[in-house]
This record gives sequence, structure tokens and C-alpha cells, in this order.
Amino acid sequence: MLTPATHIYSSVLLFIIGVTFGSFGNVLIFRIPKNEKITGRSKCQHCKHALNASDLFPIIGFLFLRGKCRYCHKKISKQYPVVEIISGLLFVSVSALPLPLAILLGLALWLLFIIAAIDAKTETISDALNAPLFLIAVSWSSIMGSFDWLAVVVAVGFLGLQCFVSGGKWVGLGDVFLIASISLIVGSWQNMLLCLFLTYIIGAAYALILLITGEKKRTDTLPFAPFLATATVITLFFGEVILHLYGL
Repeated sequence: MLTPATHIYSSVLLFIIGVTFGSFGNVLIFRIPKNEKITGRSKCQHCKHALNASDLFPIIGFLFLRGKCRYCHKKISKQYPVVEIISGLLFVSVSALPLPLAILLGLALWLLFIIAAIDAKTETISDALNAPLFLIAVSWSSIMGSFDWLAVVVAVGFLGLQCFVSGGKWVGLGDVFLIASISLIVGSWQNMLLCLFLTYIIGAAYALILLITGEKKRTDTLPFAPFLATATVITLFFGEVILHLYGL
């Protein structure tokens, strides 16, 4: 049981770790869809000038530069601080756990977030991110002793069947690989069923809003990972409460 002082210290440390990974996450979001190397110095998206370390300091760098490039003075995408802040909050959200476990689960949630962000922009899921997430998920389930074959079968079987029947039009193999990791993170088959249920409820609600506003047509497709990621977070933090309310 963490003391209040230890919890505060842990939360601050996890937030720092999270925003640091968030800064790297921006590199992944911009470069992976373009098949660019993730190594090498970052550059301004407009003038392509190499950025200094001070320009890249998470959150503070954006505020210090007032949201503009030091060299060409064009606006820096707000995606940078938003991704960093969300990443920091994801790590803080698991601060009640012992620090090593918090970092492990924080990494899983961060990777899930980055995958969802890329999928939202490109409707693609990279194996370069899916693979490390799966390894982290295996480590998490092994350490926690929460591995449940039935959860994996339910998750992979459900999406795998949709992928096969639709020829990859409804969901792709990347989604199937992703949900295998998610099944290991959420643990039990009951949690996995709840996660799937929430995924489709959230997705249907979002699609309905887009149809009503005219932003999408019935024939248009939507990225699946953002709904999966959102449902996973809800299941992790509120799954037991929701299942208990319904006597499950």
C-alpha cells in the first residue's frame, strides 16, 4: 500500500516518464505512416530545419516557443503537447501500482494510444508497434498471473472471423493482432466481452454522430483501434464496477 507521499512522488515520476514517451510517440505518429526511420534528429514540419534539444523538451518547449517554430515562425501542430500530456496522464493513471508494474502497464497503454492515434489518421496499424505491445502484454499477464486462454480465444476468434468473412474490409489483421494483446491486458474473458461490447457501442455512437453531421457516409470506413483503445481503458479501470452492477 503506497503512502500519500510515496503516491505523489510516484505520480510525478510517472508523469515525467509518460511525457517523455509522449515526445517519442509524436515521432512515431509522424514517421511510421511515411515509412521513415524513427532515428535521427527531428525537424520542423514546415521549414525542415533540425530542431535543438530545447525545442523538443516535452510540453515546456511548445509553451516557450509559443507554439511556433523558432526558425520559420510557422505554427507547430498542437498534436505535440496533446500527445505528450495524454501520455503523461496514462502513466499517472496507473500510479497506484508498484512502480515497476506501473511502468509496464503505462507502456502498454501508451503504445495502445499511439497505435490508435496512427490508425485514426491513416486507418493502418503497424506491426512495428503491435509486436512490442504484444510482448509487453505477455509480460504483464505473466507477472500478474491473469492469463486467460478463453479471453484470447473470444477476442481473436471474434475479430478473426469478421476479418475472414469480410476479406479484411470490416477489420484487418492488424486489429486481430491488436486485440490479442488487449485480451492479455484486460485478463478475464468477462472483461474481454465487456471490452468488445464497449468497443462497438462507442464506435456505433461515434459513427451515428458523423452520419447525422454529414461528415461521413454509410459506405465510409472508420478506424477501429481508437474504439478498441478507449474500451480497453474503460474496462481496465471500471470493468469490475460495471460487471458487478449487472451481476456478472
